[in-house]
Amino acid sequence: MRPLMQVAICMRPCHSAAMDQTPSYRLDIDGLRGLAVLAVVVYHYGIEPFSGGFVGVDVFFVISGYLITRIVRKEVEQHTFTFRAFFFRRARRILPALTLVVGTTLAFSWFVLLPGDYRDLAWQATSAQLGFSNIYFWRNTGYFDQSSDLLPLLHTWSLGVEEQFYLFWPAVLLALCTVPVLGRPRPGIFVVILMALGFGVALYGMMVSVQASFYLLPARAWEMLVGAAIAFAPSMGSRRASEIASVSGLAAIGIAIFMFTNATPFPGLAAVLPCAGAALVIWPKESNSVSKVLSLKALVGIGLVSYSLYLWHWPVLVLFRHFANGEMPNAQEGLVLIGISFALAYFSWRFVERPFRRNSQFHWKRAKRPALVISALLLSAIGIAATDGAGARVAVNSNIGDRDRMWAWPCASRGPSALDEDGCYFGLDWHEARTRALVWGDSHAQALAPVLEATLGDDAAFFLHGGCAAIISHIFTAVHPIVPSTYDKCPDGHERVVDYLGQNGDINLVVLAGIWSAYPSRIRSARPIDFDNDADRFSAALRAVIEAIHSPGRRIVLVGDIPRFSYDPVSCFVSSIGLLRRECAYRPNAVERYRYESMDGSVNGIMSALAREYPDVFYVPAGENLCDTGTHCLTMVNGEFIYRDTDHLRRDLTQVTLNELGKRMGLEKAMLPVN
Repeated sequence: MRPLMQVAICMRPCHSAAMDQTPSYRLDIDGLRGLAVLAVVVYHYGIEPFSGGFVGVDVFFVISGYLITRIVRKEVEQHTFTFRAFFFRRARRILPALTLVVGTTLAFSWFVLLPGDYRDLAWQATSAQLGFSNIYFWRNTGYFDQSSDLLPLLHTWSLGVEEQFYLFWPAVLLALCTVPVLGRPRPGIFVVILMALGFGVALYGMMVSVQASFYLLPARAWEMLVGAAIAFAPSMGSRRASEIASVSGLAAIGIAIFMFTNATPFPGLAAVLPCAGAALVIWPKESNSVSKVLSLKALVGIGLVSYSLYLWHWPVLVLFRHFANGEMPNAQEGLVLIGISFALAYFSWRFVERPFRRNSQFHWKRAKRPALVISALLLSAIGIAATDGAGARVAVNSNIGDRDRMWAWPCASRGPSALDEDGCYFGLDWHEARTRALVWGDSHAQALAPVLEATLGDDAAFFLHGGCAAIISHIFTAVHPIVPSTYDKCPDGHERVVDYLGQNGDINLVVLAGIWSAYPSRIRSARPIDFDNDADRFSAALRAVIEAIHSPGRRIVLVGDIPRFSYDPVSCFVSSIGLLRRECAYRPNAVERYRYESMDGSVNGIMSALAREYPDVFYVPAGENLCDTGTHCLTMVNGEFIYRDTDHLRRDLTQVTLNELGKRMGLEKAMLPVN
């Protein structure tokens, strides 16, 4: 970013005589577009070693900011800028291809998506067409929502960011280019200031919520402002400087593509590398070795269809994965799918994008037909959502396939309690119960709650504090590999629970549950303490919880986790209900015992050892009890499939099944009322 800051003091005003009269077309920018979209495509297909290919979106943001600013700047100088014309151009550029892709995705999803997933897609389609899909995904791609890599329109979040940027940027730019400061307009300086402020917002956002920083405009606007700043930057003045800048910029993008991974904290500071790289490639207007490479016909051709390719490649991949019951395509299938994406991209560019872009003049008559098409699409999406994903298309038994219903379970908030905002009550009335229990843990504790209620609800009152593992604190923090913001609020929540338990000795039972085997590799120590391995760190974190909440007369129960599938069992279980699905390669009602033991054996051993060490700590080997016979673990109880996904129990099981499941897991024997 340093080169941009160095030119801030000499940014040209909008009406500089030295300014180019027309924004000339640059082949190399289309080539850069082509490079960016290729990075995104190969990343999504899991092609090594492009583990950071997601930064292609950030390159797009910089390009967009540069081109939009350059166009608006030219029109302002020539006194031809109008908001109506600007927004009409943006609509012609974005909506035709987007509407085609959204409509086609909705149509094909009819044959492959489960009702709950189809209902969710309808809301995705609505938000994408209305330009706020980034806000939708911010609200609906948390840890326990459907896996984000199976959302057919997830990629439209970036369009939402750009469209929202377009809503305010022309007005800001118009003001910067026309309002004099110290005698004349100085837009370049203020663009750099806005960029710096936006970057500060992004850094702050990463500390507050990574999820919001990833999806929302305030933390992303600075990336487009990087491109805007380049539109005001002076010429580099020498071929050598242009060469150095371009090579450095391309290298920076390459480093990000090859070195970043899903574990890289992003966006924020890490986003500087691809954004600065894109800026350094765009800045030089003189021909150089990089611009010549980017101007190759193949890259320019991909750049021309990059928008359509970006739109098509993701739903093509995701719908195939639904067809394949969640599996990623193999190498041959991947090549075919990428080929299909390119073919569709060329088709929509040639017959949809280009014709609409040629109609440069705004006329209401021309807008009526597209408006009717978009309205019909929105009405269709609303109809799909209103009918619960057109559930009548499939014969789904006991809500199997609708993940929302499989997770539905009433849990009352009936305080008063200092923790009421963080949980809910079940079982007996809290004030009348002899046994008062706190159930504490992540989503696996939430999944366990109905089983606890069915097994012990007549003898105890429970408060469920779910969402965060008890072992995550300010001392032992954790990093989630897929959704980094998952644990953002956990340390503060941990502190509240410990304080509450310390002040309320009448809570005589604490149940700790979680996806224990996932945490040894995620736990980090905030203190300079050396641990020999991840297991020792996990043991220390769990011991710290026990020591913090230990109290005379209080029973602490550690519940071992249930076995986990290596694939989506629900998709396999319902693959024969009438949807267009490939025959599942796995048994939907079987979890291999050896796999459970290899994944959970060490953490189960740690919990068992701690239970032997502390007289008031007890270990319930729930998962081991479900795997106590044969080579496979129990997945069907009382004729009901008990799993919601790979590792969560369903919460909509019948009372009889929940009772039986609790007995099979050993919960009834382990949680005797406390005297």
